[in-house]
Amino acid sequence: MKKIIIICVCFLTSYLGATLSAQDVGKVNNIELTKKINEFTQAWQKGDMPGLSLGVVSQGEILYTGGFGLADLETERSVNADTRFQMASLSKYFIAYLVYQLEEMGEISFNDPIQKYIPGLKHFEQKISIEHLLTQSSGLLDYRSVAFLDGWKPKDELSMEDAMRIINQQDELMFTPGSMIELSDSNISLLAKIIEFVTKGSIDDFAQKHLFRPLGMKQSLFCSTPNQLIENLAKPYELNDDSYALNFHNQALIGPMGMYSTAADMAIWYAHCDKVKGKDAKIIKHLNSTFEILGEQAEVPGYGMMTRGQQFVHAERGLDKFWQAGNTGAYASAVFRFEDQLLTCFVMGNDGTGYNGFVAMQIAEWILEDEFPEARQIDFKHAKYVNLDNKILSMHEGHYLSDNGFYNREIKLIDDTLRYIRSSQNQSALIPLSNHKFQMKVNGSDVYYVDFTPGETGKQFTFQAGNGKKSKYHAFTPQVLDQQAKDALTGLYINVDYNIVFKISLVDDALQIAHKKGEQFTMNPADKDRFITSSFFLNLLSFERDKLQAVKGFSVKGAGIDRLFFHKITPQSIAKPTKNI
Repeated sequence: MKKIIIICVCFLTSYLGATLSAQDVGKVNNIELTKKINEFTQAWQKGDMPGLSLGVVSQGEILYTGGFGLADLETERSVNADTRFQMASLSKYFIAYLVYQLEEMGEISFNDPIQKYIPGLKHFEQKISIEHLLTQSSGLLDYRSVAFLDGWKPKDELSMEDAMRIINQQDELMFTPGSMIELSDSNISLLAKIIEFVTKGSIDDFAQKHLFRPLGMKQSLFCSTPNQLIENLAKPYELNDDSYALNFHNQALIGPMGMYSTAADMAIWYAHCDKVKGKDAKIIKHLNSTFEILGEQAEVPGYGMMTRGQQFVHAERGLDKFWQAGNTGAYASAVFRFEDQLLTCFVMGNDGTGYNGFVAMQIAEWILEDEFPEARQIDFKHAKYVNLDNKILSMHEGHYLSDNGFYNREIKLIDDTLRYIRSSQNQSALIPLSNHKFQMKVNGSDVYYVDFTPGETGKQFTFQAGNGKKSKYHAFTPQVLDQQAKDALTGLYINVDYNIVFKISLVDDALQIAHKKGEQFTMNPADKDRFITSSFFLNLLSFERDKLQAVKGFSVKGAGIDRLFFHKITPQSIAKPTKNI
């Protein structure tokens, strides 16, 4: 079959019309494409809600750009191909591109220590290079996660100065740089600081000269000033009860966010990627390349293999798909690109939806339907599985905790079927392929395996999405703590690097942890010294004790956080210098 290159671009806002080229793409003709796009965007064609903008590019030619929904509910300004949106996490790709531009110019070396280009940044015990920032392997805490721990809310102000202060307050790295991956916005913000230092100007100045103007991306820019008046910007909204309200954020950051663009400009960019030659071709190839950490393919469980362009790669119905998604305030964006089939889809919106990529994926799947080697829906009726009696199935029952501390799962036998339980409202049946290996029954084409083969440390299972990296889960027995054990854990705890204080108390006989400015979370015991919470930033609390079994404190593991220790405040510790509590 003839290869096709198609880029689908979606941004959330009201229908204002669209432009479409006259060229057919393989089996796809203009009328069919327009009809399908209108079908998939029906929800935004009412004209009374925030919406999206969408585009399609094939073989370097822009086939379609258009908008749906409203950019401004008060004035009823509609979205079109020239409506600007905050790109959120899609900004990261272009920051990486600009860093590669500097390397190509000979202005930087990826092996250089980052302090060479960031005056005032502290020197850690181990060297952090630009390469470590690009590969998310620096060991730096995520400054936004630290801010969340300290009670920061999304609508509170957060500046690059705040980010640098938090980074400089970190005492020890989470791990040796280059030894593993931990997604952290600190890495991207430091790349942005390097661009500013080397170019002796703003990121937008450099981007305009070396990216936007040469390609004719006239509506694209970088801006670090929150709520700055930007011409033709879609206003951000969130749904409160039955009505929409403005939801501006106060994050004055460039790197993990801060780029503004349009459907028309993004279509130009991907058309450029399809036709590019010379220096830019080399850079884009690097951005799309995956890499290894300590001899193993770098992969983030649940996301896929990571690229130097801050995107991920995983199989979609048997085809490799490059993707990235994110949101900030009420803006959301997502990008998909099928490299071998030359197909890319991206979406940006302003309606407060945390994820809006499904519209672009619907279009991509429709276009590539005959290209996918795997069906849209797994046929479990004809799956090759074995019959196991309940005695064997019950051997796998229990509670399990992932190695990274993020996920707590229960495996339970219900009505002769082993079930994978995330919560009471979210569970999946497990179909046995052997005594130990099971396939998860899900809607759609994604394949998930759960393997209960015992490990060296005892009862466990591995979770695997397709051919991706296996994530380990170890069995634990939920504990019922007596009153004395609970009382021993209550009190105030402080992290001396950031002067963050948490209080652990008993509420209705359950242990609760809370920051004075934040909500409180129930601590569910995995054992007497490990507790799981529902907080994204306090996923796992691991307590440490002295030789007399008195509680010394706990370490935190969460999103972008690991090995952050909180000392228990006692009369004895208060008398000591802060750093030696």
